[in-house]
Amino acid sequence: MSTRSRHRVLLVREWDQQTTGASCCGRLDGGGELGGAADFAPARADMEAMGAVYRRLTEALPSAVDVQIVDPRNITWLVPALARDAWRAHRRVAGVMRTLHRGTGRGAIVVDGRVVSSGPVPDATTALGLVRAAMTAA
Repeated sequence: MSTRSRHRVLLVREWDQQTTGASCCGRLDGGGELGGAADFAPARADMEAMGAVYRRLTEALPSAVDVQIVDPRNITWLVPALARDAWRAHRRVAGVMRTLHRGTGRGAIVVDGRVVSSGPVPDATTALGLVRAAMTAA
């Protein structure tokens, strides 16, 4: 059971930042000065869907949750944060390892160290239900 007054919710999605060597070669927004720049449309769709989830959570649960958005490429922050939260929640190595496996992927929603969704981002109402259920179970 969580002893914190606020529950930590991690939304794992790519940040809108340069992902290639130079701004001419592609950005998540699909821009690029040279022809054939990488198409980041799927990442952009995930970002927009996760943005709707963020807004819904912060509007519905403003004092109950600390919502943080983290890029899955930021492993130096994400892996220790997931491990720490999962250890507090699961208290077993197998549970921590499951959280690390599922919680580092794009589209993951993690509540106090428990992965409630991973993969395609659920709609905002579904995500709110998942978060509320995890908070109740904590």
